[in-house]
Amino acid sequence: MNLVKPYRFFNDQNAAMWIPIRLLISITIISFFTGLVVFGSQIATDTIHQDQFTNQLLDFKQSIESLYHHGECRNLNQPTDQSGSTRMFQFIVPHTISSVYIGKKPAESSEFMSSIRYQTKTETTMIWINSEIQLITGVYKDDQFYPHQNQTGLSLTPGSYSITVELVCNETDQFILIYH
Repeated sequence: MNLVKPYRFFNDQNAAMWIPIRLLISITIISFFTGLVVFGSQIATDTIHQDQFTNQLLDFKQSIESLYHHGECRNLNQPTDQSGSTRMFQFIVPHTISSVYIGKKPAESSEFMSSIRYQTKTETTMIWINSEIQLITGVYKDDQFYPHQNQTGLSLTPGSYSITVELVCNETDQFILIYH
């Protein structure tokens, strides 16, 4: 006589058929949530980098205003004059910012000579400096930097930059020369 009764549980194979399907559904749900976390962290990282860059520009603005009001200027009309007060800045323009312009673009009015602006895919952010301060790109000639003839500003794209600003003057104006 057979003492062991055959149980239906051991002969039923339906459960084994559903295991791969449930595993696939679990992996899909986990992948979806992992994708959301990665996507969210990328957006957060981009926002943090853009905020850090904005803070760098605000520090740049404060430093330029201080340099303009308290620094010593180099007279452009005296070639032997010693250099004016200078400051160096390190900028890291994140990839989320398409362009940065310090001062005016060639076709713009002179009121933009006192501005810093950057553009993202969705907006343009403008930082105004004291209106009496003019920001002009420096051109190297005769062993010194002189203002660009069109009195335009400096354009930057995503990347790392080392920028020097110098306080210079002529008979009538005092302004900030920017070069890198």
